[in-house]
Amino acid sequence: MRKSIPENVRNFINRYFNLKINGTVVRSPYFINTGGILKSSVNAGKGSPDEIETLVSSLTQESDADRIRKIMLEESIGIECSGFVYNVYDFWLKDAGKGELKDYLPKVNFINLRKFLSRKFKPQNSIGADEMTSSPFANKILVNQVMPGDLIRTRNGRHVILITEVE
Repeated sequence: MRKSIPENVRNFINRYFNLKINGTVVRSPYFINTGGILKSSVNAGKGSPDEIETLVSSLTQESDADRIRKIMLEESIGIECSGFVYNVYDFWLKDAGKGELKDYLPKVNFINLRKFLSRKFKPQNSIGADEMTSSPFANKILVNQVMPGDLIRTRNGRHVILITEVE
């Protein structure tokens, strides 16, 4: 029996593969973000498709997909794994009328001021693959219990994979 994420969530995911920039369809680059807590969401690999399209369109009038991707890479604009998962979950919750993902994130202790402020004002920048796949944000499950929407932790917590379909 095949189980999949909802079609509207799949369509949201596909937007990262089909960004519309200056009348051209462009695939978002993937990159490993470093030091993203103080960067804008888009430059930290955590932007939504709309945010990416808006920023890149403001930077160039270029209409060649390869050149646009080159500009995106030069400007550190793309998506990373935790930013992708954050935005997919956020879209999914909003679409289901269940609020925003930031409302479900574990609170951060005020002692870590930088992370505390980031969680408050740029929540998508404040969470990485390791935290997304750790307690209290996540629970371990057995392979035969995996469902669409679950996450798989890889690279010792430095990468996260979103399950979109189970057969």
